[in-house]
Order: sequence, then C-alpha cells, then structure tokens
Amino acid sequence: MSWLIDYTLRASLVLTLAFLVSRIFNRRPAALKHLVWSCAFCIALLLPLFLQFGPKYRVVRELLVEPAQTTVSVSAVAATVPARPPVRSIPYIEIAWIAGIIVFAARLWKGQRDARTLVRNARQLSSGIAESDAISSPLTTGIWKPYILLPAEHRDWDPVFLKSAIEHELAHVRRRDCLVQWLPNIVCVVQWFNPLVWLARAEMLCESERACDDAVIRSGAKGSAFARDLVDVARSICTKGNSSMSIALTTKLERRIARLLDASANRNPLNAARVIPAALAALALLAPIAGIRGEQVTKVKTIPPLAAVVVPKPVAAPSAPQKATPHLIAQAQQTPRSQPPTAPTLTDVPATGTFSGTVTDPTGAVVPNARILVTSVPQDDTVKPNIYSTLSGPLGQWSLGGLPAGRYTVDVSVPGFTGVRMTFASQEPGFNFTFPARLTIGRVMESLTVSAPAKTVNAEAKTTIGGVAGKPVRVGGNLQAARLIHKVDPIYPQAALDRGLQGPVTFMAVIDKQGFIRNNPLVTNNAAPELVQAGLDAIRLWQFEPTKLNGEPVEIVTEITVNFQLETAK
Repeated sequence: MSWLIDYTLRASLVLTLAFLVSRIFNRRPAALKHLVWSCAFCIALLLPLFLQFGPKYRVVRELLVEPAQTTVSVSAVAATVPARPPVRSIPYIEIAWIAGIIVFAARLWKGQRDARTLVRNARQLSSGIAESDAISSPLTTGIWKPYILLPAEHRDWDPVFLKSAIEHELAHVRRRDCLVQWLPNIVCVVQWFNPLVWLARAEMLCESERACDDAVIRSGAKGSAFARDLVDVARSICTKGNSSMSIALTTKLERRIARLLDASANRNPLNAARVIPAALAALALLAPIAGIRGEQVTKVKTIPPLAAVVVPKPVAAPSAPQKATPHLIAQAQQTPRSQPPTAPTLTDVPATGTFSGTVTDPTGAVVPNARILVTSVPQDDTVKPNIYSTLSGPLGQWSLGGLPAGRYTVDVSVPGFTGVRMTFASQEPGFNFTFPARLTIGRVMESLTVSAPAKTVNAEAKTTIGGVAGKPVRVGGNLQAARLIHKVDPIYPQAALDRGLQGPVTFMAVIDKQGFIRNNPLVTNNAAPELVQAGLDAIRLWQFEPTKLNGEPVEIVTEITVNFQLETAK
C-alpha cells in the first residue's frame, strides 16, 4: 500500500510539472508540447524502476537511548505469556485497485479489438487507406502497420477538405502517434483512480491533434476553411451518435479551432536536431524528481549515567574565642598539639557487574520486548537463587546492572522462537559482559489421530480422524505462524489392520517457503513400515500458509504426530 501511495504522488508530481512546462511553452509548436507530455508519461510508466534503482540521499537521525536503570527482582521464574496472534485484515484497497486495473485493461483491449474489426471489415481504397460505414470521421489505427479509415460520407466532401483530412491522418502515421498513445493508456490503467492522469492524457491527445493540424496548414491549406469543415464533421457526428472511435476529432475542439484561426501560431515541425535536445532536457528535469529516494540512517547515542556526587558534611563553624584562664593555659601546655584535620574522603563502594546485549532474529533484525532472565547460581543448595528480569528496548538492546560477582545463567525468550541460554561465572567484581543473543525460529507441532475398528469387531467399520492440535508460532508482529490450510486424512492401511498394528508415528519435516513439506520427512520413532508409509503419503499432500519472518517467507521445522489407534471391541 505504501508503494502505491508513493508511486501515485510521484506520478502526480511529474505530470504537474509537465502541465507547468506546457503552459510555459504555450507559444511554442504543438509538436514540442506533445513531446513534453510523451516524456512525462514515459517517466510515469517507468516509475517502479526509478523507485527501485534511483539515486539515494541520506537522512541521518540521532536516537538517544537511556540505559536501563531499573532492576526487578523476582522470587520465581516468570512464566512466558504467549503473544496474541496478529489479526489479519482484508486488504480492501488493494483488491479494489486490482479490480479497477482489470476493468480498465479489459476496456482498452476491447477498443483495440474494435479497431481490428473495423480494419478487417473496411473496403480497401488504396495502399493503407480504406473506408468504413461504422465510423463518422477519419481516423488512424494500427501500431506497426497503420491504416487510415475514412467514413463512407467522404465521397460527398469537398476535395480540398478530403485532401486536408488525409494529410492530417498521414501526419499521425509519420509521428507514430498510435504507438506513443500507449504510454498514457497504460498509465491510466494502472492509476485509474487518479483524475490528474486522465486530465494529462486528454491534454496529450489534444496536442497530438493540434500538431497534425499544423502539418495540414504547412501543406498549403487555409486554417479558416479547414476549421469550418471540422465543425461540420463534428456536427454530423453529434446527429448520428458519437462513436467511440471518433473521440479524437471532438476532443478539445474549441482549442483546435482557435489555433487554426491564429495566424501568429508557431507551426514549425520538430526534426531530429530539435527532438533530441528537447527530450534530454525534459528527462533531465523530470527523471531526478521521479527517481530520487530517501534512505534514513539512525545513529544510536546512549545517554551516559550521571556520576554519583558525594557531598561532605558541613564542618561546624568555630565557636567564639574564650578568654584564656590560668587553668586552660596549663592544660594546653600539658596536651600535645594535635594534627590539623584532613579533608574528608569518599568511602570505597564495592564494584558490581553488568550484563548487556542485543537480541536479533535469524535475519539480523532487532527484536524488541524480549524477556531476559538473569538467575544467580548459589554454591549452597539451601540458598534461594536471585532472579533479575528485564525487557529489550525498541532497538533490541538490554542491560542489567548492580550484580555481585558469582555464577549466573542468562535466558533470552521470545514467544515463537527457541530460547537462548548461556552460563557465566566471574569472581572479579565490576565485570561487564555483553551477550549478543541471536534467536532461531521454534518448531510447529501438528498431531492427529487415525482410528479404525479392530479386525475382531464385526460391526460396520468406522474411520475417525481427530482434529489438529497444534502449537502455532506466535510473536508480536515480527513472526507470523505457519497455519495448516489443506489437510489430507491418512487411511488406515489394511495390512496393519490384519496384523493388529497401531501406535504413533512421529515425523520431523521441513515446511518450505511455498508452504509444502519437503519430500524427505524423517521418522523419529520406531513404527511399523505400513503405518509410516500411510502417514507419509498423507502429509506430503498437506499445504501450510508459510511462516513469515518480518514479512518474508522462511523455512521452518515441524513435528507431525500421526496416531494410528484400533478401537476396542464393544
């Protein structure tokens, strides 16, 4: 969805710039403005490639992270609460967009089919020119082999106007307008919801007609006479009912008439010396706007903890001098002079250790809200261990401080992933140990029961297939659990029934990125070959919705238990 929004905004910006350039070149030849529109639609069509391979600019963002200060002490290991499975919403917008593409593509295909039908049913007049009763105005159709179709009424037209009409259509053939017109048509199909695209397409079609009108004037026809004849043909179309193939004549007709009557209009044709610089200038102006991409770089800065400041006790001010008495003088002579008081010193604080680290998933992406348990291992069994708990931050980082020297176990757990454990021991105070934890995806458990009556039972045989009791992989937002979407029930083999064989068969298999089980599941217990083959034939046809890690399908190990059970006699 974000890609579609970005594509729409950039295409709208490119077409808006083309509107501005077209207004700036208002007094320029119509062929030049048509070239500007062609370049704009070409860039709009190639925008997905520009968004993928265009130039990048960096946006550096600094993120200040405060180290964890709070340490929680618990008396027992906290139970891991499984995260809620992600709620899958129906992508209504994407469905509507794709449905619109299908409708407008079918409409475009129908127009091309009608054009081929007209050419096939037309009466040939000369090489590349034919007449048809199904149209009301001249038109040109065909991409690689253009055809000029004239209405049946052309026999009643003035020879001068007929010559001008044919010259107008020959200008379309020389300019390859039938091929160039596919650029806006395809963009309109993809962005059918964008009114700016349809408005730009109409502008480009109008400039194409005006450029061909300029070719008619350059051939020697009078603009006023040709304009009068165009109005007469347009009036006849309105009386007969407008044909879908005659829209080009009536599109922006008032602007065409105004240009035909403007004697000061610039009608110079475009040659290669003008086309190439104009096209390069248009591409140089519009392509960077379409293809430039932003790349955000995040720099993490940790806020250093504030140092502890010890303020010495204030020393009481000396009392007022007392008057010396003979008794005090004698006492001072007998008592040795004491040393001057020294400055107060900081009390030595015993150093404590710190555990820290970063939690990542198998793709290397950070995992927030991972639970970290640091448990002390006392030397005496009678001493209760201390357990410290914390969670990883938004960037997967965590830290636990204030720990005395000793032996510890560090456990990192996230629902849906296999936990990571490490043992650490240090007798040196003030240790600082970094523990990078890389998680692995946990297993998916599937089990079912296949029951059948024993051979000694004379009642009608019944086969009961139990439900699937699974342990879905769950993680908050980053990991989407595999889900069984198609199951084939195993059939109790007749050879096992005859021999009275029953029991569980446990398979260890790998679900690939397409959601299918690989062809070589591993049997992890001792089971009869008949039961193994029956279970294997069934689970190979199972299909899962694949596990997705950060939106990308990944392979995952699953454990499937098929329990073959004989019913007891009643």
